[in-house]
Amino acid sequence: MREKLVELLPSLYRYLYRLCGESHLAEDLAQDTVVRAMKALHQLDSQVALRAWLFRIGSNVWRDHCRRAGRMRALEDEVQDQTLASPLLTTEPGPEEIVNQREQVQWTQQAIMHLPDRQRMVLTLVVCEELSLREVADILDISTDAVKANLSVARASMRKMLQQRGRHD
Repeated sequence: MREKLVELLPSLYRYLYRLCGESHLAEDLAQDTVVRAMKALHQLDSQVALRAWLFRIGSNVWRDHCRRAGRMRALEDEVQDQTLASPLLTTEPGPEEIVNQREQVQWTQQAIMHLPDRQRMVLTLVVCEELSLREVADILDISTDAVKANLSVARASMRKMLQQRGRHD
């Protein structure tokens, strides 16, 4: 079971990074998540998917952090972690295209950071981590209808921000 837990660490880190926008904080949150998971490993129901269980713990660790901090931290100006970089960046585009792509990634990260907590979590788990609506519902302890609603509102908000950005460019 511990080996499977270790295999999930990169996904857990990416999820937490997308929630907080800071690589060092994401590492700390992932570490806290693993510590909690290891302490509770004996309580894991074999019927529950390990990934969903771990992400639920990670979501709770993130919420606890936000409560302690009192508010969300702003996303740093520069992209710190290339794990979120577009796959297109590895196809050797020209310098101008690289700058445009990095700006797009940075803008998208900032836009996601402006979403309310639950919408950001749902969007990240569904789109980035490719979890099912049922898995997301289990992780966040909400209904699948609530997942669908949050996902719909998050996508609409992202579209609106994209349209507003297009008007300002």
